[in-house]
Amino acid sequence: MKSTAETPALGEIVRSFASIEVDDYQRTYEWEKESIQELFDDLKATRQTGQPHFFGTLIFETKKDDVGSLVDGQQRLTTVFCLVAAIRDKLVELEITELPAKTSGRRPTKVLDKALDFLHPGDNLDEFRFRSSSLLRETLASMVFVDPKSPKRSKIKLREAPATLKLRKGVTYIRELLEGHLKDVPVDSRGEELNELLDTLLDQFRVLYIASSNLNESLDIFLTLNNRGTPLGRSDIVRGMVMKNIGLGEPESKLAEIHQTVLGEWMEIIEQVRDPETFMRHFLVSTTRSKVTKKKIVDEVSGRIRATNHDEAREKAQEFWDSLNEAATTYSEIVEGTVHKDIDTDLRLLNGLLKSHRIILLAVFRHEMSASEKRYLFELVEALSYRWIASGGNAQILENTFQEWAMDLHEGYSVASVVEKMEAKLGAQDFDVQSFLNNEGDTSYVVRALLYKLEMRLAKGANPVPTSKIHLEHIAPATSTPDWIEKLVPDRRKEAEYQIVNSSAGNLTLLDYKLNTSIKQAPFAAKSEEYQKATLLITRDIGKNFDDWSEQLINKRAEWLSECMNSIWNIKSKKTPLREFSAWLGSK
Repeated sequence: MKSTAETPALGEIVRSFASIEVDDYQRTYEWEKESIQELFDDLKATRQTGQPHFFGTLIFETKKDDVGSLVDGQQRLTTVFCLVAAIRDKLVELEITELPAKTSGRRPTKVLDKALDFLHPGDNLDEFRFRSSSLLRETLASMVFVDPKSPKRSKIKLREAPATLKLRKGVTYIRELLEGHLKDVPVDSRGEELNELLDTLLDQFRVLYIASSNLNESLDIFLTLNNRGTPLGRSDIVRGMVMKNIGLGEPESKLAEIHQTVLGEWMEIIEQVRDPETFMRHFLVSTTRSKVTKKKIVDEVSGRIRATNHDEAREKAQEFWDSLNEAATTYSEIVEGTVHKDIDTDLRLLNGLLKSHRIILLAVFRHEMSASEKRYLFELVEALSYRWIASGGNAQILENTFQEWAMDLHEGYSVASVVEKMEAKLGAQDFDVQSFLNNEGDTSYVVRALLYKLEMRLAKGANPVPTSKIHLEHIAPATSTPDWIEKLVPDRRKEAEYQIVNSSAGNLTLLDYKLNTSIKQAPFAAKSEEYQKATLLITRDIGKNFDDWSEQLINKRAEWLSECMNSIWNIKSKKTPLREFSAWLGSK
């Protein structure tokens, strides 16, 4: 990696590259008038003060000694190149190539050459230093960078591909700003003013320059430093790689169509999956046995679509892209909890616990198997997830396990063999469930989910979806009162002792929001009366069948919840009938 402790001039950094490229994974030009105006105002202010102006960070992936791929700074640098081109156009229009020396014995200032040296790496005026993404390249070349007197020069088109609209508007606005600025300058001084603007832009605008020959390293730096707009992610690079490979060997006339299609499909993917970075990694993990960290996403995809010729490259890239699009639909259903009505509520609950379950569920819901097999596989994934988290298992090991099962399905292993592995893994999750419920009751999401699951099982058809209208309620209140301390720990009467008993899962239930706010620290008699009005069965059961609340009842209820958890989140052969707490207690 190469970086500068100082802040070199913008012109120095730009001229150090024969070619500055913007890969297709980058966003298209996005700047509106406000951003362009701000840059132009900075230019004018710096021109007046003569003091250096910090332009920002430019991060490059260096492909060769004199070729740099721009990782961060695309919007700003595109605007600067368009501004220098506009200054060059005005110099040509005014027929100014050089300015006379201000004092005798000095050379004249070759002002036009300054602009040309910035725009072109050599003497060939048809070769441009800045190569934007393929969507914008032709527009910039024919309407902006080419010499204004060349027969190849085109006017800014009112109608063109939508992807170039903001660029065309931006170029038009840059020219308007420059024209407006020069109106206040006497005609015979405009050459000097254009020269001063160029010098200011190229010599007084300073940059923090970072370059690396490794794309992932450049991207890591960018993601760390960038806090403007929508940050560029690894999934954007993957999109660009696919776009590039699908278009290999295709004529220019077809490239725009290909890129527009891929971009449109990518926007649909983003809308579906919400978090494209997580989706991309989960998709890759679910379809390989290799370990895929965030940093390895680009390398993994690059390896999958690597080819020896254009035909093979297009085929591999299209196959990968089609599979990704198909997976996005399934992933969206998993994230939204809309896979099937029989499991959707359970799936929404599970989504609140972790994300790695999506890896195996991507494989399950995309695999050809019966509906009953899919449901049971989901139940095993659900059970293992909750028990794994409750037992304090390592999250990475759980992800690795899900990846193994996903690849088993992907590679054609029988569903029965995968079920056997899942049941064995779940059966090995042996830990003290009641100890977990007592010690982590009011801090673990697992307990909240368990209470919802119980309500759905005991009050079939009710299916309470977790919402802000249902709260996790401490029966003995979380904030103690002297009366509640006396009731719960009469032999110890200490706040610390009260909180130990109070935080057990046995002291938790689910309650309608309005009821919850009205009885938070009320005596149990008042709570019991309100509990009888609750919409949830597990809470009505407490109100109808208990006249008092004590440490002994809390411990018994934790024991009941432990048995329920072992029944709900287990293999089929170990599930036992569930009963309401009062009925369970009466049988003891």
